[in-house]
Amino acid sequence: MGLLPEGLADLVVGWLWPFHVDVAADDADWQVVERLWQPYVHDLSEFRGTTPGPDGTYRRGHLGWYDRDDEDRIGYLARLGDRPIGFALVRGLRGDTRLMGEFFVVRAARGAGHARAFAEHVVRAHPGPWEIAFQNDNVRAAKFWRRLGDEVLRDATEEARPVPGKPHIPPDRWLLGTAP
Repeated sequence: MGLLPEGLADLVVGWLWPFHVDVAADDADWQVVERLWQPYVHDLSEFRGTTPGPDGTYRRGHLGWYDRDDEDRIGYLARLGDRPIGFALVRGLRGDTRLMGEFFVVRAARGAGHARAFAEHVVRAHPGPWEIAFQNDNVRAAKFWRRLGDEVLRDATEEARPVPGKPHIPPDRWLLGTAP
């Protein structure tokens, strides 16, 4: 692709592997989310101090909170063509405030605008108040979420909250704002 004129490579890639976001609607989708959960938790282990279990896998953690039949929660998959590149798990759909429970994009797809398009799609799909947690020590994620808050949410603010049951790690940062 490096031999193509400037800008043409991106057009070819976009045509061959279009970016799209889908609701995780069936068992096959949720199996993809479960498999992507492992690199997600691995990425967070740098900031949370977690290690895999004896079998080499990370615990399911909050993944167990999501059930596709629960009308208060929803999962999304981002794809390039047929290749999954990330997931988002949202809860609070029936309440006053939506919560970005988990958000992940694989490293190979970062830096190309896919994470931004994915996050914006998910947030705008559920207008109203939002809360999005991130680790301040995760500099890239902190910059990403703050920028999204500035550009997508109205009246965005930020606060620190301790991580329940984990006094040994720094408090999470919480982005609060309203999606139009």
